[in-house]
Amino acid sequence: RDAPGAAGRPPPGRADEHTLLTVREFRRVPLDASGLALVVFRARPGRAASLIATLGHWSERAVSVYQPTYLLVAHSLEQPTISVLLTGVRERRALQRAQSCPFSLELVLPEVAPLLERAPERYVYCPERVEVLVAPDAV
Repeated sequence: RDAPGAAGRPPPGRADEHTLLTVREFRRVPLDASGLALVVFRARPGRAASLIATLGHWSERAVSVYQPTYLLVAHSLEQPTISVLLTGVRERRALQRAQSCPFSLELVLPEVAPLLERAPERYVYCPERVEVLVAPDAV
């Protein structure tokens, strides 16, 4: 809801809030991620179930290929055409395994593209953009 550039946000509790229903979830404990990403998929009318099934099946393969520290595929209760993929990866380990990218959607995009209303929205956690809210001399 609070994505950068979202002008004129409606008040909380309106249609911009979603209850996510888990389709697939994988987590390593403790969560040890250096990179976090969120991808939002919006299905074409009548294609939500196919999109959810495709993402769920793909995520099972992605766990063994990319070995993420966290992976969640979910869809919105309020708007079932919206599905999300949340990943947490340890980028250094991926590079040590000679992967060019710690987590890639390139293998699933051709499969889901016909099911989508528009291109997926991608959000990435960038620690260098986070403001430090603690005083430097705090203990």
